[in-house]
Amino acid sequence: IWVGSADFERLAYVSPAYEHVWGESRERLAADPMAWMEKIHPMDLAAVQQFCEKAKAGTADADSFPEFRIFRESGEIRWIHARMFRIRDAGDSGDLTAFIAQDVTRSRFYEAALRESEEKWRSLTENAADQVLITDLDGHINYVNRGFLGQTEDQLMGRHLVGVVAPAFAAVI
Repeated sequence: IWVGSADFERLAYVSPAYEHVWGESRERLAADPMAWMEKIHPMDLAAVQQFCEKAKAGTADADSFPEFRIFRESGEIRWIHARMFRIRDAGDSGDLTAFIAQDVTRSRFYEAALRESEEKWRSLTENAADQVLITDLDGHINYVNRGFLGQTEDQLMGRHLVGVVAPAFAAVI
Protein backbone atom coordinates (compact mmCIF):
# COMPACT_ATOMS: atom_id res chain seq x y z
CA ILE A 1 0.00 0.00 0.00
CA TRP A 2 1.16 3.47 -0.68
CA VAL A 3 -0.55 6.82 -0.55
CA GLY A 4 0.61 9.97 -2.26
CA SER A 5 -0.42 13.05 -4.15
CA ALA A 6 -2.87 12.69 -7.02
CA ASP A 7 -0.14 13.78 -9.45
CA PHE A 8 2.22 11.06 -8.12
CA GLU A 9 4.85 13.66 -7.20
CA ARG A 10 4.75 13.24 -3.40
CA LEU A 11 4.55 10.13 -1.25
CA ALA A 12 2.74 10.28 2.10
CA TYR A 13 2.97 6.61 3.13
CA VAL A 14 4.32 3.30 1.87
CA SER A 15 3.87 0.02 3.74
CA PRO A 16 6.82 -2.21 4.66
CA ALA A 17 5.45 -4.88 2.31
CA TYR A 18 6.68 -2.77 -0.63
CA GLU A 19 10.25 -3.87 0.14
CA HIS A 20 9.23 -7.53 0.20
CA VAL A 21 7.30 -7.43 -3.08
CA TRP A 22 9.35 -4.96 -5.14
CA GLY A 23 12.68 -5.91 -3.59
CA GLU A 24 13.77 -2.33 -3.06
CA SER A 25 13.69 0.14 -0.19
CA ARG A 26 10.82 2.38 0.77
CA GLU A 27 13.33 5.22 1.01
CA ARG A 28 14.03 4.87 -2.72
CA LEU A 29 10.32 5.16 -3.42
CA ALA A 30 10.01 8.15 -1.07
CA ALA A 31 12.79 9.90 -2.99
CA ASP A 32 11.19 9.08 -6.36
CA PRO A 33 7.47 8.17 -6.08
CA MET A 34 7.46 6.82 -9.63
CA ALA A 35 10.44 4.49 -9.06
CA TRP A 36 8.09 1.51 -8.81
CA MET A 37 7.44 1.81 -12.56
CA GLU A 38 11.12 1.17 -13.37
CA LYS A 39 10.61 -2.46 -12.37
CA ILE A 40 7.64 -3.07 -14.71
CA HIS A 41 8.12 -5.57 -17.51
CA PRO A 42 8.49 -3.72 -20.85
CA MET A 43 5.52 -5.60 -22.34
CA ASP A 44 3.26 -4.33 -19.54
CA LEU A 45 4.61 -0.80 -19.13
CA ALA A 46 2.46 0.99 -21.72
CA ALA A 47 -0.81 -0.31 -20.24
CA VAL A 48 0.24 0.72 -16.70
CA GLN A 49 1.38 4.16 -17.90
CA GLN A 50 -1.92 4.63 -19.72
CA PHE A 51 -3.85 3.74 -16.59
CA CYS A 52 -1.75 6.13 -14.48
CA GLU A 53 -2.41 8.98 -16.93
CA LYS A 54 -6.13 8.32 -16.59
CA ALA A 55 -5.72 8.21 -12.80
CA LYS A 56 -3.97 11.61 -12.83
CA ALA A 57 -6.84 13.00 -14.88
CA GLY A 58 -9.36 11.46 -12.49
CA THR A 59 -10.95 9.28 -15.18
CA ALA A 60 -9.55 5.86 -14.24
CA ASP A 61 -11.74 3.06 -12.96
CA ALA A 62 -10.03 1.48 -9.92
CA ASP A 63 -11.05 -2.00 -11.05
CA SER A 64 -9.47 -1.61 -14.49
CA PHE A 65 -5.84 -1.43 -13.38
CA PRO A 66 -4.06 -3.97 -15.60
CA GLU A 67 -2.20 -6.86 -14.01
CA PHE A 68 1.48 -6.49 -14.70
CA ARG A 69 4.85 -8.10 -14.12
CA ILE A 70 7.82 -6.63 -12.30
CA PHE A 71 11.47 -7.63 -12.36
CA ARG A 72 13.26 -7.87 -9.04
CA GLU A 73 17.02 -7.32 -8.79
CA SER A 74 17.48 -11.11 -8.57
CA GLY A 75 15.90 -11.45 -12.02
CA GLU A 76 12.78 -13.00 -10.52
CA ILE A 77 9.51 -11.98 -12.15
CA ARG A 78 6.45 -11.31 -10.02
CA TRP A 79 2.87 -10.75 -11.14
CA ILE A 80 1.10 -7.80 -9.54
CA HIS A 81 -2.63 -7.19 -9.21
CA ALA A 82 -3.21 -3.57 -8.28
CA ARG A 83 -5.91 -1.04 -7.57
CA MET A 84 -5.53 2.68 -7.51
CA PHE A 85 -8.14 5.17 -6.40
CA ARG A 86 -8.52 8.77 -5.36
CA ILE A 87 -9.03 9.83 -1.79
CA ARG A 88 -10.89 13.12 -1.80
CA ASP A 89 -9.54 15.48 0.86
CA ALA A 90 -12.03 17.73 2.60
CA GLY A 91 -9.13 19.90 3.81
CA ASP A 92 -6.71 22.02 1.87
CA SER A 93 -3.90 19.49 1.33
CA GLY A 94 -5.32 18.30 -2.00
CA ASP A 95 -6.54 14.93 -3.17
CA LEU A 96 -4.48 11.84 -2.53
CA THR A 97 -4.07 8.64 -4.52
CA ALA A 98 -4.05 5.26 -2.82
CA PHE A 99 -2.31 2.38 -4.54
CA ILE A 100 -2.83 -1.19 -3.34
CA ALA A 101 -0.66 -3.87 -4.95
CA GLN A 102 -0.83 -7.58 -4.33
CA ASP A 103 1.73 -10.17 -5.43
CA VAL A 104 -0.34 -12.78 -7.30
CA THR A 105 2.59 -14.74 -8.72
CA ARG A 106 1.70 -17.92 -6.85
CA SER A 107 -1.94 -17.70 -7.96
CA ARG A 108 -0.83 -17.22 -11.56
CA PHE A 109 1.41 -20.30 -11.28
CA TYR A 110 -1.43 -22.45 -9.89
CA GLU A 111 -3.90 -21.16 -12.49
CA ALA A 112 -1.47 -22.09 -15.29
CA ALA A 113 -0.88 -25.55 -13.76
CA LEU A 114 -4.64 -26.10 -13.47
CA ARG A 115 -5.21 -25.02 -17.09
CA GLU A 116 -2.47 -27.41 -18.25
CA SER A 117 -3.96 -30.25 -16.22
CA GLU A 118 -7.44 -29.58 -17.59
CA GLU A 119 -6.10 -29.49 -21.16
CA LYS A 120 -4.38 -32.85 -20.66
CA TRP A 121 -7.50 -34.38 -19.11
CA ARG A 122 -9.71 -33.06 -21.91
CA SER A 123 -7.30 -34.33 -24.59
CA LEU A 124 -7.18 -37.73 -22.91
CA THR A 125 -10.95 -38.11 -22.61
CA GLU A 126 -11.75 -36.65 -26.03
CA ASN A 127 -9.38 -39.10 -27.70
CA ALA A 128 -10.23 -42.14 -25.56
CA ALA A 129 -11.50 -45.21 -27.38
CA ASP A 130 -14.10 -45.68 -24.63
CA GLN A 131 -17.17 -43.66 -23.86
CA VAL A 132 -16.66 -41.33 -20.91
CA LEU A 133 -19.68 -40.01 -19.02
CA ILE A 134 -19.39 -37.98 -15.84
CA THR A 135 -22.36 -37.28 -13.63
CA ASP A 136 -23.04 -35.22 -10.56
CA LEU A 137 -23.93 -36.97 -7.29
CA ASP A 138 -27.58 -37.14 -8.33
CA GLY A 139 -26.78 -38.96 -11.57
CA HIS A 140 -27.25 -36.06 -14.01
CA ILE A 141 -24.75 -36.03 -16.87
CA ASN A 142 -22.41 -33.04 -16.83
CA TYR A 143 -19.74 -34.34 -19.23
CA VAL A 144 -19.65 -36.73 -22.15
CA ASN A 145 -16.67 -37.13 -24.44
CA ARG A 146 -18.73 -37.78 -27.57
CA GLY A 147 -22.18 -38.88 -28.65
CA PHE A 148 -23.53 -41.92 -26.84
CA LEU A 149 -25.93 -44.43 -28.41
CA GLY A 150 -26.51 -42.11 -31.36
CA GLN A 151 -27.22 -39.05 -29.20
CA THR A 152 -25.32 -35.78 -29.35
CA GLU A 153 -23.59 -34.13 -26.42
CA ASP A 154 -26.33 -31.46 -26.34
CA GLN A 155 -28.99 -34.17 -26.05
CA LEU A 156 -27.16 -35.86 -23.16
CA MET A 157 -26.07 -32.93 -20.98
CA GLY A 158 -28.23 -32.55 -17.87
CA ARG A 159 -30.18 -35.76 -18.43
CA HIS A 160 -30.26 -38.40 -15.74
CA LEU A 161 -28.00 -41.38 -16.42
CA VAL A 162 -30.84 -43.88 -15.86
CA GLY A 163 -32.69 -42.46 -18.86
CA VAL A 164 -29.62 -42.83 -21.09
CA VAL A 165 -28.08 -46.24 -20.37
CA ALA A 166 -29.50 -49.60 -21.36
CA PRO A 167 -32.29 -50.82 -19.02
CA ALA A 168 -30.16 -53.75 -17.86
CA PHE A 169 -27.52 -51.31 -16.54
CA ALA A 170 -30.08 -48.88 -15.13
CA ALA A 171 -31.04 -51.46 -12.49
CA VAL A 172 -27.44 -51.49 -11.24
CA ILE A 173 -27.28 -47.72 -10.99
